[in-house]
Amino acid sequence: MVKRQYNVRVRYCGGCNPEIDRGLLVKQLQAHSRTEGDSVRFVGHAEQGDLLLLINGCPRACLEEDDPGPGKRISIQGARVDLEAVPEEELSKVVWRKIKMIHADLA
Repeated sequence: MVKRQYNVRVRYCGGCNPEIDRGLLVKQLQAHSRTEGDSVRFVGHAEQGDLLLLINGCPRACLEEDDPGPGKRISIQGARVDLEAVPEEELSKVVWRKIKMIHADLA
């Protein structure tokens, strides 16, 4: 039985200079949700999510150039989350905590 359902809209950068494995990050987020009995569903541009996850592979953060408008979002810029440096091995844990905090604020 799923405790909570998270719908997260994801945007990826073009991947021209990645410092992190962007696909692995998403897989790790899914694993965190299953460990806690939750479910995370990543949706594309056509669907509405509870929040927007911008996955920039490097600090250049090209996705920040296109303002996605109002709403809750988390921005990953290489080994940074919302401009705070995070060791790469901790990246998915930090992002997962932020997803849960935003979802709790929306409830």
